[in-house]
Amino acid sequence: MNVAPNEPRPTFEYYSGKSSSHVEDHHQQEHIGSDHKEEFAINSELIEMAEIQDSLKLGETTAEEIEQRNEASFLNWDCFKSNVLAHVLIWCNLAMFSVFLIVTPYSMKLWHPLIFAFVRCCIIVLSLFPMMLLVDRHYTFRSEKYIVKRARRFRIKHTNIYASRYLGWIYSVFYDEKSLFMSYIIRRIPDAKKAKQLAFCGTLVVLNQVLFVAGLYLTNSTITGVIQPVVPVIVCSLSMMMGKETKSFLKFIGVLIAVGGAMSMLLVSALSKSASPTQQLEPDTNSNSSPLERLPYYYILLHDATKGINFSFLLGLLCLLGNTFSYAIYLIFQRSLLIAGTPPTTVTFWSFFFGLVTSFLCASYAFPSFSLRKVDTMSILGVLYAAIPYGSLQFVITSYASKLTAPTIVSIYSTVSPLVATTVGVFYFKEIPSPLVLVGAAFILVGVFVVIGARYRETKLERAKLASIDTAEESVQDDNDGTLPFHLLEQKQSTTSLSSTTKISEEINCSPSTLSESVDCESSSETSLEGKV
Repeated sequence: MNVAPNEPRPTFEYYSGKSSSHVEDHHQQEHIGSDHKEEFAINSELIEMAEIQDSLKLGETTAEEIEQRNEASFLNWDCFKSNVLAHVLIWCNLAMFSVFLIVTPYSMKLWHPLIFAFVRCCIIVLSLFPMMLLVDRHYTFRSEKYIVKRARRFRIKHTNIYASRYLGWIYSVFYDEKSLFMSYIIRRIPDAKKAKQLAFCGTLVVLNQVLFVAGLYLTNSTITGVIQPVVPVIVCSLSMMMGKETKSFLKFIGVLIAVGGAMSMLLVSALSKSASPTQQLEPDTNSNSSPLERLPYYYILLHDATKGINFSFLLGLLCLLGNTFSYAIYLIFQRSLLIAGTPPTTVTFWSFFFGLVTSFLCASYAFPSFSLRKVDTMSILGVLYAAIPYGSLQFVITSYASKLTAPTIVSIYSTVSPLVATTVGVFYFKEIPSPLVLVGAAFILVGVFVVIGARYRETKLERAKLASIDTAEESVQDDNDGTLPFHLLEQKQSTTSLSSTTKISEEINCSPSTLSESVDCESSSETSLEGKV
């Protein structure tokens, strides 16, 4: 290094300071390079983890995928049952109702209405009992532990069982858990809670018939026929108020359309009769009346109703409203039992079994005036059809349909009954319906299809909600297992790289102020060295 004669010569301290600053810069560069290498290693490890996870997801053919496919197929079958099978079953009921309109009117003429209803209930119970034992043979209300505890309580209460022949016989027959027959019977008997619910349903289904009888007796057939289709409106309103169904404005509009169509058909049929307005549908004087005119007589036929708006007429209206409310509440509470796991046949049998008490009390009023001389073979066949095909089988099908779909869907088909009666009149009695009747039938079909479409939409929303819940549960389970989804892995990768970059920048601290301060310090040190020289 060439230095001028007048300039001061750099000392050893100057060169040592320069060399130390160069060494520090070299160390800082090495430190930055090591941090970049560490960041690159972390990112490469995260990418490798993501690739391994994706390869595992693509290459695995474990039982989880098979289970998911089975769940998807089960959901499709469940959707088919709730949207197709339930409607097929209800249409089968309507087909049996068309035969009921042809076969049973003759039987209803000869039997007293209350006695007819009681005999019908008895035959329903007798026919449902073997059906329940066969179809629901694996279902029991009580467990085997209950039978063991019951026998143990009896042994504790009566310590001298084997000393007394009477107590020993009672224990061996009714309480011994080794007695298979008695244990099976006890397990099939409902417990106290279920017995109350079934008795309530049985009382409602019997009151439905009794109040119908009283309402038709105190009013007339036209009023009775017009009020009957109001059942879907009551069922839809009560179900939404009680939270049994989701609130749907479209479903309610469809119910109103169908009910309006049914009422218009019945009113047009009543007003277009050639007889005088005061003539009633007596069984003996109107034997050739059409099924549509006999439609209010689902279970019975009665004599002339009272005329005029008086107290008895208002009482009859209250009875008819009670009839519709009882059937609507029966459908709602029956579905609660079915959803709880009780089979449809078991629910129907025990409902009618407990309802026999109410039916017998009502029929006891008519027993003194009933004569068996009027009964013949044809009337017995009509009662048997009303009790077995359109009794036991019809109520079981209705219960199974209630289990598959909402109560509103089941009740909306009651508005189709006038349409079925018109069809029977056209094909069996060779009648020509009025054009206004056809307009009412069109309204019925439109309303029914609107309700079915609303229910299908609700089913799709429920399935989508269940699928989202399952996806959320799977993601939570993956987090608990330590495996993150790919979007969470990318988020973690970006967060890690950002934190490492921040750490490096903090360590280097390459701000302009810091660099200027270091340059000033270096210049001041050079000035001090020159002054010393």
